[in-house]
Amino acid sequence: MVKYLGVFLLLLFPLLSLAQKEDRVWVFGHNAGIDFNDTANPVNFVTECKNYKTSSSIADLSGNLLFYLSCDLAQNKCSIKDKNNLNIDGLENINGIGGTGACSAIISFSDSVFYIFYVGRRPLTCSLNFCPGLFHSKIKLDANGNLVALFSDSLLTNEFAYEKFEVVKHANGTDWWLVMPALNTISGFCTNRKHVFLLQSASVQLIVSQDIGKVTCSPQKDGDMTFSPDGSKLIESYYRDSLVQLYNFDRCTGLLSNPRTVDNAGSPYFLTFSPNGKLAYVSKGKGGISTDNNLIYQYSLDSVDIPSTRTTIWEDTTEKLNAGFLKLAPDNKIYFSCAYGNSGLSPQISPYSQNLGVIHAPNEIGTASDFRPFSYYLGDSALATFGLPNMPNYNLGPLPIYQASAGVDTFYCQGDSTIKALPIGGDSLPHITYLWQPAPGIDSLNVRTQLVKPNQSRWYYVTITDTSYTGPSCNSRLDSVYVEVKLCTGITEKHAIQAKLYPNPTNGLFTIEVPTSATGYNFRLFNLLGQQMMEAKLKQEKTELQLNYPTGIYLYQITHNGQVQNGKLVIGD
Repeated sequence: MVKYLGVFLLLLFPLLSLAQKEDRVWVFGHNAGIDFNDTANPVNFVTECKNYKTSSSIADLSGNLLFYLSCDLAQNKCSIKDKNNLNIDGLENINGIGGTGACSAIISFSDSVFYIFYVGRRPLTCSLNFCPGLFHSKIKLDANGNLVALFSDSLLTNEFAYEKFEVVKHANGTDWWLVMPALNTISGFCTNRKHVFLLQSASVQLIVSQDIGKVTCSPQKDGDMTFSPDGSKLIESYYRDSLVQLYNFDRCTGLLSNPRTVDNAGSPYFLTFSPNGKLAYVSKGKGGISTDNNLIYQYSLDSVDIPSTRTTIWEDTTEKLNAGFLKLAPDNKIYFSCAYGNSGLSPQISPYSQNLGVIHAPNEIGTASDFRPFSYYLGDSALATFGLPNMPNYNLGPLPIYQASAGVDTFYCQGDSTIKALPIGGDSLPHITYLWQPAPGIDSLNVRTQLVKPNQSRWYYVTITDTSYTGPSCNSRLDSVYVEVKLCTGITEKHAIQAKLYPNPTNGLFTIEVPTSATGYNFRLFNLLGQQMMEAKLKQEKTELQLNYPTGIYLYQITHNGQVQNGKLVIGD
């Protein structure tokens, strides 16, 4: 799998992420909801959710609820409901399991394409109490604002997946990574393997599998997993193995590194990071196999001996009470849920189930973190259970190496004698250097902006390096800009055709989708030297092409009625 990693460092021109509000509306528990659009004054509201543990919801970029996951444990049924609490057609009976832990997540692409991932039952016989698998459904928001199911209950991998996985934005700020522990009943339960998937708008694919960290032998692998706010660290718990581990995470390659033990005692379950990523909070519940009291611990992650920094934030011995999820919210506070009584099937009304606990200053050490148990009232009609919604950091933007670029594709007017040179090159960013490849018209190689006057249409290439980045990757990538020479006057930015090419990366088989009738569209493919490899006429709105070229980076051009769209095509095995 490692041979793919260099390819994925060269994904296409991501845009800077704007402030988004996809995490501003939480739906969870029984009929519970919190609106965080006013972060100073979050407001509770009533839903028709029937969740025990697993919860996920997502809003649009303006903070308006789009849809949420509802899993009725009594009926062993999950559905995806819209903002009006109505089932989305085709998603009213998905294969989710509401009784498992942190095992659902929603990711978005351009606020119109969504994947929802969840653990479900596979039709197999195995030694577990059920045969779990990681499934996903895909949803599209159409032009009329309707949510449409594109597919449902697609099995992601043949590996078993019990109850935890997590997602985080790729370093390009557009794609996503999904990390899950492996669970293979054939080769044995004792493993430390992690699977990492790359999630793109048109594809989901396994990129790498790693054996890293301590080996655990519990068949269930139950517990929790979450990323730090900046995506550079991953923390996970193993409830039955009495273990919490911390890893570094590379958002460019998806690789984990530097495993450390946070704790190896008791029965840790749910966990989260402080907003600054320097502290971790872990809850331990009373019930199940645990003989612990209900506890919340805090750990200082910068310490060389993390277990020694354990500080008790809260302890409770109430019967029928079981500590649940910890989640960092948009108001930079950490919210805490508890299950009371048989909350999975018939939640009992009590101050414990009608309120959430809140850590008001989670960046502070010890009691200065200001934990106030059962202090946020959910309303008369809502009850907390174990779960809070799994909210990835939708606002995590690209690293600087992906913010820098060779510039936008333009054209040069050959007949205008007043134009002495055309500027190409990207914005100036701290610690970013540019090395242009030798080419006609380039005089100085190590400058951000080049002044060129090409005598024919051509590509220009630049290697962009972040001199301040110390990680194992993400410090350098290749980019390009296309300049078309035309007989005209003046220079203007080229308008793209807005065709779609997917999947990209591809194994050689891909589809080109153009916005209107395909009459007059032309596709050409070039190598990095600018040599044309093939040409094809696009005769319909969707055209499938098969390439048999070596793995690597190629350049493509789609033309139509004088308009040009240029891009890169990545071919992998």
